[in-house]
Amino acid sequence: MSETQCPEQLELFEVSRQQVTVSFDGGNVVSDAGLLPIRELDRELGILAEAASRLPDPRSSLFVTHSAECILAQQVYQILAGYPDGNDAQLLCDDPLFKTIVGKDDDNAGVSSMPNAMLLFNPAVVMSPVEGHPDLLPADKVANIRERTDGRPQEISPCHFIRADLPPSIIFHGTNDDAVPFPTVQLFQKSMTEAGNRCDLKAYENQPHGFFNPGRGKRDARENATRNYHRTIRKLDEFLVSLGYLSAE
Repeated sequence: MSETQCPEQLELFEVSRQQVTVSFDGGNVVSDAGLLPIRELDRELGILAEAASRLPDPRSSLFVTHSAECILAQQVYQILAGYPDGNDAQLLCDDPLFKTIVGKDDDNAGVSSMPNAMLLFNPAVVMSPVEGHPDLLPADKVANIRERTDGRPQEISPCHFIRADLPPSIIFHGTNDDAVPFPTVQLFQKSMTEAGNRCDLKAYENQPHGFFNPGRGKRDARENATRNYHRTIRKLDEFLVSLGYLSAE
């Protein structure tokens, strides 16, 4: 066993008015600590990390809590410790040794994975066709995204997961963006607002994808890109000030 859990007590005898009792409750005592140097060696060699990178992982990144390497490490070291049954993972999920092995010993479950705010620069917010908006994405772009996502683009499409109580957002987008069509962010902003979320859209007329990248292009184009960079950063600062994350000074 990797952890002793024996609440029984053995009462021996009394000394004066004190009862002498032996407790067999060892608490979180680990007896499989020999796995730690093996795990350390594995980290240096990168064996499980390499194996995990070669295994197919069909999960949507939006719903991944544990990496493929963590899951593989849990299974491998579980077997090494004498727990070959996959059902034992539930028993061992709070085991201090196994939490250390998979790098979860310092997890803080009180920290939310949701951001406090979303600062979006020409974001791809629509990755799959949206009902009622048949012309939102060109057919060739829809086909390309579907191929790159193994036929499951909706699982990583932010617009398809809009609901109430999402973080406040700001979007910087050029109206001439040919990589991420401007109507997609317009729909995203509208849907966010209708769901009761704050979503500010800063549209830049006749600007292409990445118009805010400083130093982009040559001569006039370079100067214009640098100006746009400072313009967007000023607007970004104003947004963060409005949320109380930056001081107005």
